[in-house]
Amino acid sequence: MKNEPAPRGREKKQVDDGQGRDRTRYLILGLLAEGPATGYDIRRITALRYRFFWSESYGQIYPGLRRLAKEGFVRLIESENEGRGRRLYEITDAGRSALSTWIASPAGPDIVRSQALLKLYFIGEGPEGALRDRLVELRDDARLSLSLLEAAKRELLSIADPQGGHANALRTVRLGIATNEARLKWAENELRDIERED
Repeated sequence: MKNEPAPRGREKKQVDDGQGRDRTRYLILGLLAEGPATGYDIRRITALRYRFFWSESYGQIYPGLRRLAKEGFVRLIESENEGRGRRLYEITDAGRSALSTWIASPAGPDIVRSQALLKLYFIGEGPEGALRDRLVELRDDARLSLSLLEAAKRELLSIADPQGGHANALRTVRLGIATNEARLKWAENELRDIERED
């Protein structure tokens, strides 16, 4: 039988492996396992600590929090100004169990989509000067990422760690620093090479 669309009114069941529609859930559950947080807190921490390997928008985080609350994996513990005010969430025992099950399952292959690298691959089709411009962007992005990761490292080292998870968080930050140091060195070398060619 060929891949036929699901009949109207009936959706195909999606497997929640952390890679598809509900990939946001495990980021939220992991951060709430460290302690209560708002959607704003989750977005801020994600942008600071995980920039080099994970990204989530408010448009993913807030619906994710609502879905997880409906499923019983998180609960609202504080809400200011009923309606659109500050909402503080915490993880439930069911949420911790779901997070633990996900962590124990194989991660599967990472899928990297980099517009910068795709442009670089096809750079020969671009205008003169595009190669240098893209390499400068990649160099500057690596510098910014390094700056943000160093700030994340300082933050993790300066705050209390009641759950004892900072050592593992620091491992990912150190990988990000090493990765971006390599990206920076590569971009600087490539820029020197094209300057020699000119």
